[in-house]
Amino acid sequence: DKSHVGEASLELQRIALNSGLPVSLRPYRNSPIEKQEIYRQVEKLLQAGLLKRINSIYSSTVILALKRQECKNTRRYIDFRKLNTLCKSDSEPLPLMDILLIHYLKKIHLLFGFGIRISSCAHSSESL
Repeated sequence: DKSHVGEASLELQRIALNSGLPVSLRPYRNSPIEKQEIYRQVEKLLQAGLLKRINSIYSSTVILALKRQECKNTRRYIDFRKLNTLCKSDSEPLPLMDILLIHYLKKIHLLFGFGIRISSCAHSSESL
């Protein structure tokens, strides 16, 4: 079943914005066929419990695009570009993955490769 979306745990998310003004954009003009398709897809997500109806001062536009592999089916996108420009950026960049892997693989190598206990190395001047 291609419409199965899997499972996700629910967590409350907060988006920190640089401005206190809400982002409220007018919808793009869509043909009646596109409006009907957007409505059908949204209703399907509402029935599956993946969306819920709310009233909000924030709004972004919905765009329909053809799926790459199947040129006759459409996928809906929400244009969050305006909202993304107002979001605060992360204060710290994520660490590089190769540095994290080296750090943990070095410990695993010492544990299993040489049979050295990490606690006995904690007093040495060299960090693991």
